[in-house]
Amino acid sequence: MPYPTTVTIVAITVAEFDAASELLRLTLIESGSDPNVITERYVVRWIGSGAPVLGARVGAHLVGYAMIERGPLRCGVVALSVLQRHRRQGLGERLMRSLLTEAHRSGEIDEVWLSVAPDNLPARALYEKLGFVDRVNPPSTMFVPAAYLTMLWRPDR
Repeated sequence: MPYPTTVTIVAITVAEFDAASELLRLTLIESGSDPNVITERYVVRWIGSGAPVLGARVGAHLVGYAMIERGPLRCGVVALSVLQRHRRQGLGERLMRSLLTEAHRSGEIDEVWLSVAPDNLPARALYEKLGFVDRVNPPSTMFVPAAYLTMLWRPDR
């Protein structure tokens, strides 16, 4: 279902440090993780990495983000989150499509990896719709939580 309010997909910059920090904190709380793991240094590195970092903005508020952390050998790892009250309305898909378009356009990434909980069926369906396929051997530098699935997308597909 399309999002009923005007949503813009924007590049998140250091100028939006406070909003990005709050968004990360809220998404950690919603996922049951400790929000105190987000430090100022982490957010500055996250935003200033040179990798695509996109946000979904509803009005003045960031309500979701997607980014690719560049890894070795021209691969990237996706992070995606949308605040719970804004899920199931197409924001995750818009963020991911924009992110993958940017990855393809840059020509710097040959493959994009992500991990997903096996029981997160909406996320898995979205990733499959976007062309991700299940793979069992992610890059050794990728952190994968226990029992999570890994999926791969290549820009040439």
